[in-house]
Amino acid sequence: MKFEWKDSNKQPYLYVEADNRYELGVGVGKGLKKQITATQHILNNIIKKTKGTMAEKYVNEELFHKIAMQYASFIPSEDMEEIKGMHAGYIGATGEDISIDAIITQSIMINMFYQFMSKMPPEVKLEGCTNFGIVNPDGTTTHGQNYDADGRMTAGNAFVHHKLKGEPEVFLYRTGADLGTATGKNETGVCMTVSVLQSELTAPIMTPRGVLVRRAMKSDTAQEAAKAMLDEEGRSPLSYNLVISDENVIVATQSIPTEQRLTVVKNQIVQSNQYDYYDWIKYLKSPSYSKKRQLYSENLLREMFNRYGKVDNEDLLEILRDKPVICRQANNDGLGTTVLFFTRESFGHGNASDKPIGKLPF
Repeated sequence: MKFEWKDSNKQPYLYVEADNRYELGVGVGKGLKKQITATQHILNNIIKKTKGTMAEKYVNEELFHKIAMQYASFIPSEDMEEIKGMHAGYIGATGEDISIDAIITQSIMINMFYQFMSKMPPEVKLEGCTNFGIVNPDGTTTHGQNYDADGRMTAGNAFVHHKLKGEPEVFLYRTGADLGTATGKNETGVCMTVSVLQSELTAPIMTPRGVLVRRAMKSDTAQEAAKAMLDEEGRSPLSYNLVISDENVIVATQSIPTEQRLTVVKNQIVQSNQYDYYDWIKYLKSPSYSKKRQLYSENLLREMFNRYGKVDNEDLLEILRDKPVICRQANNDGLGTTVLFFTRESFGHGNASDKPIGKLPF
């Protein structure tokens, strides 16, 4: 196993090479020691700030642990080996006495938060992502997103390029000890971006999103990756939209916990934190939230396409730089911040309007 921090045009990422999942975890745990520490600190502060408030019923240490252990029973052995490796690597690098349960909690954190979000009032909004996909007349695909989230979590974020024996290399966005978000690309050309929805629906305790992401990143085609984002019963761990591309095809999925609807994109697609399907609008806490941004984004993409007859990576980066609708700034509470941008060719922390542009390794 070996790991090292690299950068592409001043955009940092961790590179890890390993023969098995445990060794991969050790490298990630050592390399992301600062991110894991920061994520744990943030989680502890979130719990501390809810004490004595109405939110304490849903956000407390005892409940976090209980739910994390329930999710743990759905984590396959190979993924658990990586989590155990992260635990060992982190302790070896820091000497900190952190429990394996804390690492498991970080690995399923996004699932856990959205267990609670369905119970929170609609004015609480954590996401504002915008995803773009274009199939050009020459058959090439252009695809990417601005990823918006709680700005307070940025200290735990990192891009990780891992090379695991017997699998495609993967470049993936991760938070703390998470196995991976649904934002990444593999060496076969499969690329995935995501926008999460604030829904009235709560997914059952099931296979965590990070596990499904890692399965999807083993795929050779966009369609295979979309199918891999469902568990064995055809369920999704969150209410979310995905745009998934390979070199020649783009598929867009919209999902509630019990169903995934897939569309093969013929020309263009924009997806944000809302549903297009009329019969699913009733599930949204804020049906009008992001609709304006969705329409605005579609107009930007259409104008760009009409101007040039196609949209390439540089054109898409121009759209992702748009302020303040696409590229969102932090509010006083730290929510709704563009924390990263990601395309089939480029990546970076923050937003593309004031950050250097990193180049993906494949």
